[in-house]
Amino acid sequence: MRDDEGRLKHYGFEEAGYWQLSDTHKSHIRHQLTALRDRRVLYAFVRDTEVVYVGICDGQSRTLKKRMNNYQSFSSKVREGTTNRNVRGHIKAWLEGGSKVRIFGLEPTTAGGSDYVHQGLAVDLVKGLENPLIEVFDPILNSQAPSRRAKRKETRSQKKKDADMDKKRFSLAFKEDYDGLLASGLSKEEADELIRHARAAQPKRQPPPTSGQPDD
Repeated sequence: MRDDEGRLKHYGFEEAGYWQLSDTHKSHIRHQLTALRDRRVLYAFVRDTEVVYVGICDGQSRTLKKRMNNYQSFSSKVREGTTNRNVRGHIKAWLEGGSKVRIFGLEPTTAGGSDYVHQGLAVDLVKGLENPLIEVFDPILNSQAPSRRAKRKETRSQKKKDADMDKKRFSLAFKEDYDGLLASGLSKEEADELIRHARAAQPKRQPPPTSGQPDD
């Protein structure tokens, strides 16, 4: 299992509480906040040592406590989003399985302590940092979001198409070389041998460079 706590702290997160099972809540889980309860933050859920979800207090008046209450509260009379249900269900299952689920929070600030402004436009760092952090940690519950599943599927499909196209170009290039060798007067056996050596000498494709991440 990954150890993400060091990386969270590198980005400025601090431990803000934890989840526990509850017999008095319909959701069967409850949060205990020890820090940042009345602050608007980005938050991360950490199962044992692995970041499993990154989210934000989206509204300007939404605090960490209010956002955690959305997961904790459950009412069959209130319509809620699939994300809350999915995250709540996983937290409950993990706690029942003996895992710890902790809550980390980040209240981003600029170096001068003021709001970041770009060309006169105020930049919301809470919203602006969410996607970069999701890209860094690739949390399992964020990855299960429908839009992200579709994007990943599309990316895999495009990579397969690119690989197939490379193979076709590669084969065509060697066919042209092969025909040229035969036209030069070489025998089929000699041409086969040269093509075999040429294929073996082709450099292997290098994996794409990984995004820069701090060491654990």
